[in-house]
Amino acid sequence: EKEADDPGLAIAIKHVSFPPPIELVRKHPVASRFADLLESMLSKEPEKRPTIPTILEILKKERMKMTTSSTKTSVSGKEIFSTGRIVSEIYRVESFIGKGSMSEVYKALDTSLNRTVALKILNEEAATEEIIVDRFLKEGQLLATVEHPNVLHIYASSRDPETEKPFLIMEYIDGTNLSNLLSTIAKDPRKVVPLMLQLLEGIGACHSRGIIHRDLKPSNLIITRDGTLKIFDFGLAKAGARLTRTEMTVGTPKYMSPEQCRGAKDLTPQSDVYSAGIIFWELIYGEVPFEADDSSNPELSIAMKHVNETLPMKALSKDDPFLPLLPIVKRMLNKEPSDRPTVEDLIKAFDNFVEEHFPSIEKEPVATSRRKSRRLKISGMYESSVKEFPSIWDNLPLGVFSLLAICGILAGAWLYFKPGSYDQKKLYVDAIQASMKKGNFDDAARNLELLEKEPESQLIAQPLKSIIGAEFERKGISALNFGNTSE
Repeated sequence: EKEADDPGLAIAIKHVSFPPPIELVRKHPVASRFADLLESMLSKEPEKRPTIPTILEILKKERMKMTTSSTKTSVSGKEIFSTGRIVSEIYRVESFIGKGSMSEVYKALDTSLNRTVALKILNEEAATEEIIVDRFLKEGQLLATVEHPNVLHIYASSRDPETEKPFLIMEYIDGTNLSNLLSTIAKDPRKVVPLMLQLLEGIGACHSRGIIHRDLKPSNLIITRDGTLKIFDFGLAKAGARLTRTEMTVGTPKYMSPEQCRGAKDLTPQSDVYSAGIIFWELIYGEVPFEADDSSNPELSIAMKHVNETLPMKALSKDDPFLPLLPIVKRMLNKEPSDRPTVEDLIKAFDNFVEEHFPSIEKEPVATSRRKSRRLKISGMYESSVKEFPSIWDNLPLGVFSLLAICGILAGAWLYFKPGSYDQKKLYVDAIQASMKKGNFDDAARNLELLEKEPESQLIAQPLKSIIGAEFERKGISALNFGNTSE
């Protein structure tokens, strides 16, 4: 097409006359599962293309398979590294921390320096993707240039000689993520403002290196036991060259800037300011400003609100300590990037607020590259938060048994009116409930997947799925509490 007199026309003719190269998709180790779906979506005949609900249902099933597969823990014995393994002649694996869709994280000992580190390595599937590998290594290179107490430290990056998979050696953090602490600190200015100052200090250090995070959110912020905030998960960060072949919009919709929602090619540091503003809003009001109205496509619904809707009218009493800060958060959430305050302006404003309202709050001086700054700590936050997140099985009589009872009633009613499929569905439901009572959610998830394959089973499966999903989320939070800063 590059040599054609009219490249646009040449491409249009191909859409009409040539089949898409689906064989390339079928050979791809990750995308092959979507080959049939893509082939039907790209059919030349409109009536042969699937409807949007059909596409969504197929994608939801694939997501369920991926979620079930990613929840397997060290019991399965399928981790890349075993305890005691020496990686690159230096790092001795001590324990398995957790895994995500693309990588696994281990607690390890750097034997050359006798310090505990976190080792993050790509899994088999992700390691075959050139784009993912490039982004993974780029994350290490970017973070290694930022030396700041509020940014996760990267010590080294390399490839494992045996598996040839790339890995990062990172700072091991003993803490929990901010999303775990929201209920503890929200609406408390003595805790919120110091955290925002630390977040802005870290963002400013990244911006000074030309790094835009692009995915700031509470789950990407760790609070250590001494009250220090750490920014991590720079997998979507950008500095210089683009990391993807396609112009993809990446980020988390609830915290994305309007320009990010529109798929802007060249984001500025002000995009991170907007995301920090959403976090600040959530810390003030206990909820984000924009939630989805459309359950069929919640991400799109939220993104459109970031682009088009004004901030909701939220009232604060005249004696609310956050009242002087409302103009700041509203400026941070301006639709136009140029109208948002800079990180330096925000730090100055928060500093002034602290000095005026909380002159006795603990301040620790920290030297930065340009000026003397302050890191404000909040002691006791971590310990108080851990107590608020017990296992859901700690409250079986009032919590889970009630939910299981509801599920049982729904299942029984539905199965009663469907006698033809009663036996098989009932077997799956009984097996799922028995596994959940024993705390074996891996088996429950596997039986749930089988149940969902049965015809007309969604009414039964949905409440069970909610319970199982909530427990897996709790396990993820627990993993973070034990130092997982990557998944």
